[in-house]
Amino acid sequence: MDINQLQSFQTIIEMKNLTKAADKLHISQPALSASLSRLEHELGYVLFDRVSRRLQLNDYGQIFAKYAANILQNVQEASAELTRHADSLSKRLTVYSATKRSIGPVYVQFKRDNPDIVLRRVEVLVQDVPRCFQESDCDFVTITCADPESFGCEYIVLQDEPLMLAVPRTSRLAGRKSIRMEELKEEKFVAMPSESSFRRVTDKLCEEAGFTPHIINECYRCQLINYLLGNNAVAFVSHVDIEVTCGSDLPGSSIVLIPIENAPYSVKDTVLWDPNRPMTQAGRAFLRTLREMAGGEEPGCEK
Repeated sequence: MDINQLQSFQTIIEMKNLTKAADKLHISQPALSASLSRLEHELGYVLFDRVSRRLQLNDYGQIFAKYAANILQNVQEASAELTRHADSLSKRLTVYSATKRSIGPVYVQFKRDNPDIVLRRVEVLVQDVPRCFQESDCDFVTITCADPESFGCEYIVLQDEPLMLAVPRTSRLAGRKSIRMEELKEEKFVAMPSESSFRRVTDKLCEEAGFTPHIINECYRCQLINYLLGNNAVAFVSHVDIEVTCGSDLPGSSIVLIPIENAPYSVKDTVLWDPNRPMTQAGRAFLRTLREMAGGEEPGCEK
């Protein structure tokens, strides 16, 4: 019995047909049939019943299928562990990014301190973050969120900012010193795209305030000012977003920032990692840089 036989067995279970399973495995149907026969001979039991031209697991097959799945899972995990070990020897670091907000200064400092480590960045969607650490090459994940604890990982918050409301200087709201969420129910919003982590935070904020925002445009922050001014709309932002789009001269810009009185969340630029996975040499070096730039915060503690 070998791994190929177990993989063939699982494919037959999935396809329920020898011809289709052989096509998926890119082997001939007689070769697959012979492999199954050898497996059943070694075990001493027939594993499938034929039902209307389909192969269906019988009781013996169902018992064996559980153990076969565990064996293949262990082989996959062993392969991933070997890959991580090889990466540590080759000094490679992979960071999965689920945010458009940059942690560029961290990367710059890390490369300055570790010029021989290869840094790779992979963009992912927010909804894929829980699955990122199933990838053998994923060392860290960056995300903008309100509740980093919810991911069940260790984390460091690099930046924690209150949400603000951005409005055009010509808006009727421009003179306000602060505003409550409930007052924004009838406003037109410019928002980040729905797949962004920042948008997840603001949608949750509106939902808990009892309304769904009327979004007239979706854009990234580089387009924010044009859409705000062109539609006399409002937008949730942070100081970082405005600094990137307006520069440091906010008082002279066409945008006004208004504090939100009862916002229960802030915007946290966060780096996550799985404490249950062995950390490579490159990962430990990156973690040192994170701690230095986050002010020496301990893992799992917000800045």
